[in-house]
Amino acid sequence: MVRDYQQARHGRVFRAVVGGAIGLAGGAIADGTLGQRFRNEGDSPAKGVMTAVGAGFGAGIGAAVTGGYRTVYLRAK
Repeated sequence: MVRDYQQARHGRVFRAVVGGAIGLAGGAIADGTLGQRFRNEGDSPAKGVMTAVGAGFGAGIGAAVTGGYRTVYLRAK
């Protein structure tokens, strides 16, 4: 079999940055809505903790999702 591979367009660092940005936005929204409600009730995480956790989670997921190589052409000999 003959295979022709094409390398991914974006690397792991790029995906980690994009995932971190998405996680940061999601964490900020959660911290602004749910975090405020939790802080109103008493014992809860400090302001900004949910934002940081969301950013870290998003960056980890972004880095873990690999594009790798993909097969563009496959032919039997």
